[in-house]
Amino acid sequence: MKQKRKLGRKLLSFILTLAMVMGLMPGMSLTVYADDLSETLTTTAQWAPAEITGDHFTVNGQYGYPAGGLAIGSTNNYTVTITALYGETIKKVEMTIGAMGVGGDWDNVSILATSGVVNQGTYAANETVTLNNASASTITLSASDSGHSLYIKTCKIYYEGGNVSPSKETTPSTTFTATGSDTGTLSNVTDGMKYSLDGTNWTDITSNTDTNLTGISAGAIQVVKKGNGTTTADSDPQTITVTKAEKPSTADKADCTTADNNDGKITGVTTAMEYKKSDATSWTSGTGSDITNLVPGTYYVRVKAANTTLASDNQELTIKGFISYTVTFKVVNGKWNEGEDAAATADKTVTLTGHDGDTLKLTADQIPAVGSKPNDTYKAGSWDTTPSAEIAITGATTYTYTYVAKEASVVTKAPEAKTLTFNGQAQELVTAGTATGGEMRYALGSKDAAAKPYTTSIPTATDAGTYYVWYKVVGDDNHSDSEAACVEVNIIEQTGISYDVSFKVVNGSWNDGTTDSKTVTLTGHEGDELKLPEEKIPAVGEKPNEGYAEGSWDAVPSAGIVVTENKTYTYTYAEAKSEPTPAPEPTPEPEPTPGPEPTPDPEPTPEPEPTPAPEPTPEPTPTPESGSVEVATSGDAGIETPAISSEEAKSILEGTGVNISSTDDVKVIVESNTKSEADVQQDADRLKEELKDSDVTIGAFIDISVAYTINGGERNYISKTGSSIILKVPVPSSLVASGRLYIVYRIHGGTVSIVGTSTTPVVPVSSDLFSTYAIGYTTASEEKNSESEIKPCVHTYQWSEDIHPTADTDGETYYKCTKCGHVLYKQTISAYSYFNTECCNRIRNAAANSKVVITTDKWISVHRSVIEELNKRKDVTLEVMFLEEGYKGNRMSFVIPAGSDVMPIIGEDNFVGFIYL
Repeated sequence: MKQKRKLGRKLLSFILTLAMVMGLMPGMSLTVYADDLSETLTTTAQWAPAEITGDHFTVNGQYGYPAGGLAIGSTNNYTVTITALYGETIKKVEMTIGAMGVGGDWDNVSILATSGVVNQGTYAANETVTLNNASASTITLSASDSGHSLYIKTCKIYYEGGNVSPSKETTPSTTFTATGSDTGTLSNVTDGMKYSLDGTNWTDITSNTDTNLTGISAGAIQVVKKGNGTTTADSDPQTITVTKAEKPSTADKADCTTADNNDGKITGVTTAMEYKKSDATSWTSGTGSDITNLVPGTYYVRVKAANTTLASDNQELTIKGFISYTVTFKVVNGKWNEGEDAAATADKTVTLTGHDGDTLKLTADQIPAVGSKPNDTYKAGSWDTTPSAEIAITGATTYTYTYVAKEASVVTKAPEAKTLTFNGQAQELVTAGTATGGEMRYALGSKDAAAKPYTTSIPTATDAGTYYVWYKVVGDDNHSDSEAACVEVNIIEQTGISYDVSFKVVNGSWNDGTTDSKTVTLTGHEGDELKLPEEKIPAVGEKPNEGYAEGSWDAVPSAGIVVTENKTYTYTYAEAKSEPTPAPEPTPEPEPTPGPEPTPDPEPTPEPEPTPAPEPTPEPTPTPESGSVEVATSGDAGIETPAISSEEAKSILEGTGVNISSTDDVKVIVESNTKSEADVQQDADRLKEELKDSDVTIGAFIDISVAYTINGGERNYISKTGSSIILKVPVPSSLVASGRLYIVYRIHGGTVSIVGTSTTPVVPVSSDLFSTYAIGYTTASEEKNSESEIKPCVHTYQWSEDIHPTADTDGETYYKCTKCGHVLYKQTISAYSYFNTECCNRIRNAAANSKVVITTDKWISVHRSVIEELNKRKDVTLEVMFLEEGYKGNRMSFVIPAGSDVMPIIGEDNFVGFIYL
């Protein structure tokens, strides 16, 4: 073969020399041939490429599966075409073939050719196919239907004729001029050129005029003069290096300062730079001086394009517009707390200034103090809208404080005139009246008006006569005075009366040894009841004269008898009489002495009643300290709180960022309202998930929040307090039954906590976090100690984890007495919950840039909490090794590389299955 090629080359050389010597006839061209030329094309794999190209030939597959391949045959009539690039004539083709797909050698593939190939036949994989006696520039190979396909591994093509080597076009000499940050102009171009901005994708040039380019970045522009594909080939590329100017950082701006908003400016723009407003269509070159009289908006500054250097990226500057808002404060029916004369009632104004985008707010000292100086018959009122240092002012704003009219105080019971008689002493003239909305006051005066100041004391008088008592209600801070009214009172002049009561003794002496008569004078006025004092009645009866004995009164004097006239009482001792001595009575016959009565059987001594166990002494109700307050409560859930001291009340707000002075009047309000499950659906679902392995029934949800006021101001709310508040949470009556343990859960920020338990229907709770609470119940455990007798114990219960869970076995936690061990309630801790918690902890505590390997023989999924923890640790790689069927089967594993976006793999049920991954 080599000798033939040498001979061919000598012959070709001779022909070329002969042509050069003799010249060519006009209209004739010279085509050079070479004998026994060949070219071998080889594929890299059965699937790709779909086309292979050499110096003289292209072998192209009609179909490639799955992404390419030189396949022939099958039911789809896949074909392969061999094409000469420069008009060469194909003489013979030798191919090695292979089977497409997997499964071994196939046969019965009948290869056909459309261009006079006579070596058609049936072939199997790994055979060599030879196509002889071809005489064409293009051969198309096909195959009869065999159900299989073959592909071409190598293809050796023998040919003759064609151009031996087309010459390259001359390398272009175009020029590039940058016109923007990604644009420019390509000059000195001709039709038939092409250019590429990335070295891969080419664009044809179809005219001889300058070509505008877009989408240019720093790098290289390549320009090629295209060949005709027969006598000429594409030129070597011309490479033009394009750079990009650095983005400026020295320019600055000044915002507008007047309401006209036309005095903004840009500084630092050099002559090498240019600028424009963002919505402008053209750029303006810088002069090296400040650019002034600019309106608000966004402006761009960049370094200008020059030669092959693109303009820089834009430095963006925003000139803000000037804004100014006036805030006006008005007062109605009263005065400002500060100020005198006209200034006490005049409107107050504050002007707030800034720029577009600024949040303008009042400061606390710009809001005038008001409420302490109402006009007569008015009281403290309110703002139409309460001004605050937290409210953003977005335009001209007016706040008006209006004192409100006081409600009239009311006399609920009018004073009544007393019936008085002159007695020489000062006497109250009327009974006391009662009122609401103020204080009753009284004054003496004439029939027409009060003549003396009103006081709270009821007027008195001594002398007989007619008096006029005026009265009214002096209103409190919220009520006006009532109308004055008058009561007429008379002190009557009365005639004095006097009665003598005399005492005489006959036939003896008074007990004091005297015998003179005794007289008691009683005095008063007409209408008085005069009664004899007890001590004025003389003692008598113990000292009769000789021959006389104790006697009697003619009328018995008494301190209870009303004396209406002069009266004399006489005590007469009775004369003593001597009676004859009576004859002795006969001695009666003695009666027989009765025998002793039988002694009755003693009654049985009753068994003593068992002494009842002492009732437990109730704890004393705490007495509030001096100055103590109660945390107020509101809402329909019935939450109660005990009294606390003022200092404790203020400590509730410590650490919460609320500013309180020592003189502030602070009030804390606990608001509690019952909620349906739908109202707190997210928290309810979280609680259900936590309790899914327990026997607790949730019966009610409560929203508990804490608000506070300072000096009677508006309510503000906090979700965390500086110190815990003690709450008494009542269990709804629908949930109350004997033998139940009531449990109060708190769901705060997705965390579920037990904050109180009780076997009574009022659960004590101490908490410093306030959001959603739930009341549940379960059957109280009746488990006893191992001793035969339960000893009395004042139980103190707390949770204790007696059976520690593992990743494969459940654990149990008990609510039991720390003294006697009595179990009131127990709850299961699931192994799966422990497994997930351990996974979270291992990821959370892993060293930086480390790999966590989790091996399990039981579980085939993790909860979303594990994936969320992994999402926080972008530097941790996680590998999980598990069994195919949870607890048996093949060992499988998967790896989640560090930094992966893992949140999308969480399923709708909040679990991630290993098999899925």
